[in-house]
Amino acid sequence: MFGEASVLTLTEEERRYFALDPIDPAWQTMHFYSKLHDSVTRTTLFFDGDTIVKTVTEKVGHQELGNIISLHYYEADTRMQTENRETILPLTSRGKPKKLTPSNLENINPFGCSFVLDLADRGKTKIFLSNFRAAQDFPIGEEKRIAAIRNEADFHAFTRYYMDSCGADYFEKLEAFRTAERKTVKYKVGDIFRMSYDRTRYCYGIIIGEVRQYTKMPELPKLHTLRQQMTVPLLLRAWELITERDDMTAEELAAYPLGRTWSCSDDNILRATHPIVDHRDLCEDDLEFHLICTKRLFKNPNISICGQESFGQMLGATPKAYDLYIEWGFAQTVIPRDKISDRLRELMTEYPGSSNGTLLSVVPRYLVPEDKLSTHAFYRNNLHEPHNAGIRREIFKNLALPEDCDFDTFALTFGGLTRAQILEKITPKKKTARQRSKQ
Repeated sequence: MFGEASVLTLTEEERRYFALDPIDPAWQTMHFYSKLHDSVTRTTLFFDGDTIVKTVTEKVGHQELGNIISLHYYEADTRMQTENRETILPLTSRGKPKKLTPSNLENINPFGCSFVLDLADRGKTKIFLSNFRAAQDFPIGEEKRIAAIRNEADFHAFTRYYMDSCGADYFEKLEAFRTAERKTVKYKVGDIFRMSYDRTRYCYGIIIGEVRQYTKMPELPKLHTLRQQMTVPLLLRAWELITERDDMTAEELAAYPLGRTWSCSDDNILRATHPIVDHRDLCEDDLEFHLICTKRLFKNPNISICGQESFGQMLGATPKAYDLYIEWGFAQTVIPRDKISDRLRELMTEYPGSSNGTLLSVVPRYLVPEDKLSTHAFYRNNLHEPHNAGIRREIFKNLALPEDCDFDTFALTFGGLTRAQILEKITPKKKTARQRSKQ
């Protein structure tokens, strides 16, 4: 099923640049093969004695017999002890031995770095370089060049360019990535974090809110998009700056505008994937909330507010029969279906609705896109963006508000909190000298 050829053959020089250990000719190998639906997989284990020191997984996806549509290559360095190459020995005294199978190995994070090439035939090729145990990803960048890779020859041509263009400090950064240890950091609103945009450039963001803090406030309505977010979400904004400097301060960053607000899982901040480098007290202008306008087909509290149109289509509901749910900060309202203007209804036929979903990772290229006309849904559907000004004005017109309505006016009209009130609630109270002396 798989054939003799490999999906990819890395050179030892390429392994060095991708933080992988070289292959020792003395190592012995063991192969596993499997087939699942439209793909076949080969897993190769490299042994130094009875110790697994490297794993390679190759997967070939088929749309139909003989028509390859995707190739997946995964290589990881590890150090897993086995008994007679048949049983995986436990990592701790409380663990139990497990049969040596690819699936059991996948459940254990590798002890070294890992490299992934996902090669697709539609311009979606991606490369990832990770240190899973330290929760770190290496910023390869070069997305456009990588997306153009179609075959192994293209990959080797790219890696030649990549290796030739690395800076003098590349291996110093790579070694720090290889040897990084898992961290757990404490964060707070106002913390400034640094993100590696690619091999040589950085960008900076700031935590402007903790969603769990908002959901504990009695002023937040019971049916609200913030209450429907998964993980432990943070509200983040990033400065519209991509720089080669890794030592920017809060005072220097203040000279640059902040971009849109994103809701992201806290994992990348908690694990220092993006380290905290400074702090500043928030001001009202730092606070931004999604302006949400979405079709409401159901009043059932168990059905998510956003995405009801697509859910309704699955159930056979008619999208033409809907109210419009509007939310901005703590304030919310509904435009009944019989009160929606013809113009707004026309605009909503093309507008899929805004979302307040949560990203699982803090992705620098989303927070600070080099191309401001990003096709990502969070920009395309964001009602704060200039290209959606017509929809925004028509929404306010339907609500009998000024066409240039601001956040505080909307909040006062529909029973929400103003930015000053929100800021007061999320800002820690400063202790008096007497309280500090008691400590």
